[in-house]
Amino acid sequence: VSNIIRESLGLDVFSIRSNLLQNILFDALPGSSPTASVSPVARYLDNTTLYIGKYLLDDLYLQGMIHLRSSTQPDINTFSFLANDMEIDTELSVEWNNPLATFSIFTKPRELSVFNLLDTIGFSVTKRIVF
Repeated sequence: VSNIIRESLGLDVFSIRSNLLQNILFDALPGSSPTASVSPVARYLDNTTLYIGKYLLDDLYLQGMIHLRSSTQPDINTFSFLANDMEIDTELSVEWNNPLATFSIFTKPRELSVFNLLDTIGFSVTKRIVF
């Protein structure tokens, strides 16, 4: 499934990790009691990670990550499009690898809005020294 999605979207890297089948099986076992305070979407998609990566140029790499996790105490001030008791962590970065160093611009917003993207922008420079 990952290869089909990666090729159809034209990505260089696509990965999805989920405990969906494990969570469904645990619910189906006799004697297991699902947590009533957690919605089915949050219960089944808990700890799911989606990672994408694409080389824009030979030395310019764009990557993004979405991590879903259920929350036992949901924040009523935030809105999630999947479920109110599900937290979504997002991260987006661009890396430029050149002979001088690797430059990265990244953001990890708590909410998906333009203002949160701009408020959480970071910049890093990494130089590897081999001797």
